[in-house]
Amino acid sequence: MAASDLFPTNSRSRKRSDDFSRSPKNATQVATTARKRSDDFSRSAQSEIDTWGERGQSLLETALFFPMLLAFLVGLVQIGLVINTYLIVINAAREGARYGSHDYSYTPAQIASTTQTVAYPLSMTSTNATIIVTRVQTSTTGGVSAITSYTSAYASGLDNTQASRFTSGSVLSRFSQGAQTNGTDEFVIVEFFYRYPLFIWNASVPMYSYTIMRVIGN
Repeated sequence: MAASDLFPTNSRSRKRSDDFSRSPKNATQVATTARKRSDDFSRSAQSEIDTWGERGQSLLETALFFPMLLAFLVGLVQIGLVINTYLIVINAAREGARYGSHDYSYTPAQIASTTQTVAYPLSMTSTNATIIVTRVQTSTTGGVSAITSYTSAYASGLDNTQASRFTSGSVLSRFSQGAQTNGTDEFVIVEFFYRYPLFIWNASVPMYSYTIMRVIGN
């Protein structure tokens, strides 16, 4: 009897044997594929974490930077308003003095009223604004000057407790500088005090301007 008859060849057994011999390779491929998928998932998850982290960082930077930017813009606007107000104060004092220099008959009260009208863009009250107008007459004889008239007036409705920064002595000292010619002269001095209220802080900015002009009118 042939050996093949004693031990018949089973095709299924051979297939299983072949599958078993190939199984280590298949297992390696499966493990590699699983590891690759795990790595892909890890990278995807890390990418999502990084994306949300960048978004959170951007939001945090915006939250920190925006108040500083807002404060800078508000401060810039406040500085612009302060400068504009001071220019109005300077212009009002100059225009008031120019008005008073046109005619000897204008009284300090009239000049003060005109100065107040020129400064109409400002919110002037008895607590934040003062306009003082002084008319000075001098007489010079032999090169020596003397004050013959010194009259001051406050603008109506405004603060009248603020003292002038000029006195008869300081005015005479100012006018006596340089060579003097004999005769009489008349000058008008307009002083404008203003306290600008800040809208950011509970404070005010003190402002002051004055103009002196010789009266050359009729």
